Amino acid sequence: MKKSDRNCFKGVNRDALIEIMSRLDGFTLASVASTCNDLREAAGEEVLWKEFCYNTWPSTSAIKTASFKCLYTDAFPLILYEEGRSEVSQQQMTSESTPPDSSLWSSPSGFTSLVDIYYKGHCIFSKVVDGMTARNESETSECFKRFLCYPFSLDLLGIGRFETSDRVFYQNLGIMEDDTTNSLLAAFTGYNRRGGICSDIAQNIQLSWILWNARTGRAVNISSWKPRSICRNNPFVHEDFSLCFGCIVPAKDSSITHKLTEFEITVKCKLLIEQGCITWKEISLIMKDIDGSHLNGQQSMKAFNRALICSRSINHSRVEKGYQHFQNQKILHRLKIDREELISNLLSATVAIASLLGICYACGTLL
Repeated sequence: MKKSDRNCFKGVNRDALIEIMSRLDGFTLASVASTCNDLREAAGEEVLWKEFCYNTWPSTSAIKTASFKCLYTDAFPLILYEEGRSEVSQQQMTSESTPPDSSLWSSPSGFTSLVDIYYKGHCIFSKVVDGMTARNESETSECFKRFLCYPFSLDLLGIGRFETSDRVFYQNLGIMEDDTTNSLLAAFTGYNRRGGICSDIAQNIQLSWILWNARTGRAVNISSWKPRSICRNNPFVHEDFSLCFGCIVPAKDSSITHKLTEFEITVKCKLLIEQGCITWKEISLIMKDIDGSHLNGQQSMKAFNRALICSRSINHSRVEKGYQHFQNQKILHRLKIDREELISNLLSATVAIASLLGICYACGTLL
């Protein structure tokens, strides 16, 4: 582009330019901003990014004061795990752009969970949870100490924020837009079996779980957007499903096997086809190492802070490839452990047999 063209929109009304840009998505806006100075200045307007955040993740409407441009930039790409490259990049980011680990620490109350669930691109569920514990406990209280030592688990529907006796939340699929219900009903056509309908709906459910640290202004999306796995809670009931989302975060904690943390988000739901509703039974987050052992609260808080500076990518296929590589690592690790246990058992059996033969020989000699 010629130098004279760098300010080609100088004569355009600023409000009109912002109105035009508001019709773009965030990724396109970032590309447009790199074309000339006028567009770059207009693209920096917080009102644009605030609207993008609210439209992309309705739960972010609970945030009133923040840098929405940074929030969108942090939360839009997904966490990328790549063996070798990932750990090097994390060390560089930690040394170059973050303070020492002691200042990185953020208490459980410092994080906000912004969760949105979508069906074919339409938001059907939103929830905001402040903190990682059910109550705002003092960091010197016994409850907080137990939080640090016990296995970490955050259940959005089990922390008393819904005033229902059975803690189950119903969301009408048509509550956001009319075409949401229509698109759902259209998915029912063409299926001869009830199981086919339910499978189609479950496969078109996506989830976003944004962790936002108000103190640092950093955010990260710990979900995989699409389900990692889908299974029925009951093989004889077509409507009950369990969907698994998540990501892989490199860890620096020596107590974590292979220094890898798996964020596992579980969504259990029941599809009420005739009523056009979904019953949300569980939306929970836990963390595990490569052995499958649950991380405690203290380890989880380190993982949360680590996730804020992780490598990310907007290439979902690349993210999925990294996750599959982690799954292969888990299988190889499990095989290695099984092989070591088999060898150990064989050695123990050999020693036991040798000891028994020795005792028999000694008894025979004495007799």
